[in-house]
Amino acid sequence: SGFRIVLADPVARRLLLVALMNAAPVAVSSTLFLFYVESVLLAPGMEGPLLLLFFLAAAVSAPFWSRAATRFGPRAMLLAAMALAIAAFSLVLLLGPGDTVAFALVCLVSGAALGADFALLPALFARRMEQIAPEAAAGFGLWAFVSKLTLAFAAVVLLPALDAAGFQSGGENPQGALDLLTYLYALVPCVLKLGAMAVLATTPLPQGA
Repeated sequence: SGFRIVLADPVARRLLLVALMNAAPVAVSSTLFLFYVESVLLAPGMEGPLLLLFFLAAAVSAPFWSRAATRFGPRAMLLAAMALAIAAFSLVLLLGPGDTVAFALVCLVSGAALGADFALLPALFARRMEQIAPEAAAGFGLWAFVSKLTLAFAAVVLLPALDAAGFQSGGENPQGALDLLTYLYALVPCVLKLGAMAVLATTPLPQGA
C-alpha cells in the first residue's frame, strides 16, 4: 500500500524520475572512471587521488548548496548544479593522454555539482513524503531502489558495449574503443542531465520548498 500511495502522487513520481535521470550519470561515470583514467588519460595510479578529489568536492559543497537553496530556491540551485555538471563533462570530450591536471578540474567541478544532488533532491522528496504519506517508509525504499537501478543500468548496458568494441582494461585498445569509452563516460551523462533538467523544470515542487 505504501508503494501505491507514493506512485499515485504525480509530484512524487516526477521527483523519482528526476532522481533516476540525475543519478544515472553518476553511475555511468563511476562505472567507467577507472577505465577512462587508465586507458584514455594514460594515468594509471591516479585513479584514487582523482576519485577522492571528486567525493571531497561533493561533501564540501553540499552545505553551500543548501544555503544557496534557502536564498534562491532549490529548483534554481539544482538546475544550476546540473548545468555545471554538463559543462564539466563536456570538457572531457576535449581531453586526451596526459591531460590529468585538466581532468582533476573536471573532477573538482563535477564533484561540486554532485553536492547539490546530495543536499537538495532527497530533502525535496522527504518533504513530499511528509505531505502525502508521513508513515510510508516505502517512499524511501523506492528512492533507494532508484539509486541502485542506475548502477545496474550502467553495468548491464555500458560494459557489454565496450566489450563489443574490443576494449580491454590494461591492454592495447583500438582507437574506436577508446573513442566509445570517452563518449560513454562524458556524452551519456550530459544527455541524461539534460533530460533531468527538463523534467525538473516542469515539476511542481512540494509546498515550502
